[in-house]
Amino acid sequence: HWIDNLVQSYSAQHLALMGVMGDLPPKWITDPAKQMKPAYTKFVNAALQHFKGKIVVWGVYNEIDSKFYSQNKGFNQEAQPDGDILLLRQEIDQVEHFDPSLTKVCCASGRSNFLPYEKRLYDAGLIQLTNKAELHRYQAGPPEESDLGMTYVEMVERLKQLTGLYGPPKQVWVTESNWLFGPPGTPGVFAPQVTEHEQSQYLVRAGLLSLGIHAPYFIHSPFFFPWHRDIFVDSLASYSELTFLLGDGRGAHLLSLPPHVYGVTASTSAGTVVALWTDSQKSVTVRVSGLSSLTIEDMYGNPVPASNQLQLTGSPMYLIGQGSPVVTPVTIPTPVQRMLPATASWKVAPDAREQFESNGEVHITSTPSKYNRQLTSPIFNVVPDHCYVFSVPLV
Repeated sequence: HWIDNLVQSYSAQHLALMGVMGDLPPKWITDPAKQMKPAYTKFVNAALQHFKGKIVVWGVYNEIDSKFYSQNKGFNQEAQPDGDILLLRQEIDQVEHFDPSLTKVCCASGRSNFLPYEKRLYDAGLIQLTNKAELHRYQAGPPEESDLGMTYVEMVERLKQLTGLYGPPKQVWVTESNWLFGPPGTPGVFAPQVTEHEQSQYLVRAGLLSLGIHAPYFIHSPFFFPWHRDIFVDSLASYSELTFLLGDGRGAHLLSLPPHVYGVTASTSAGTVVALWTDSQKSVTVRVSGLSSLTIEDMYGNPVPASNQLQLTGSPMYLIGQGSPVVTPVTIPTPVQRMLPATASWKVAPDAREQFESNGEVHITSTPSKYNRQLTSPIFNVVPDHCYVFSVPLV
């Protein structure tokens, strides 16, 4: 009954719920090819009936590529190469048949290189059967920095662009995201170098970026982990302030600002709210005009002396007032360039072939792919707030 108790508690707090069906198959399933479909059909119907009127948004399976498809825990991949697609379509059809008004969110990948897998599902027609596209992101560094070639905002935008190849673009919901810090090597720790305070900063900044691009944002394991059961007071306090100030935000959008300076503004019941921060470890000063009756709060809601000139850090500051804000940077970091290691020392993808020529050229041959990475550079030291540019002539 603990799930019922949770649903009742959340509903009493006027929280909207998203249910997620499907993870690992039960242990009593010994022959997935024969048992999985009827068992799962029964389970989905029972869940829909049980939570009728209580849950109106359903996430269609949880990272089926890593739970079933890549680990072969739900079906034999060789015997059923499209078993994941069949199971997803089965669940989508059941939800639609039970109540067409229910919102279907599909289908987050558990892989870091998620776009090729999502494209495979979309090619099979699943995106046309769902209401919202779904993204899971666990980054190791700040959301504004490139992670596997994309910043957090770029990940959302590229997934939305991908959905647009199959019809009107779908809104993207980021239904799992966090910076899972802890001892290196611990299962589930994706950001071992991140501190609790940095996690607090990144969660708020990702939430603000999500608000600015209209992508609903869900934190996974928000304020404690199984390997770290103490409450994360820093993250809890900062995220509570974000939701308190901007929970009723309307017309939110990102401000157009120079590199390293970020801002989001929205209209709220308290007036115009502007959030400003930097991803730089160096000093960034901005001048703000256009707001009357100005009050300023830090990331936790503590008052800050009102001033038209602000010193920004990685912890967002909130400006509350009346009017249209104008943000002008006064000082911003200057990027510095330096050489990267020679390409001959880079790692070649497993499905690619390399050929070294006498003149020093390196030829890479692989199957064409829009999203695949064919070369990975060696690890090299970088300095915070410096810009690194790499270019390769491609034929």
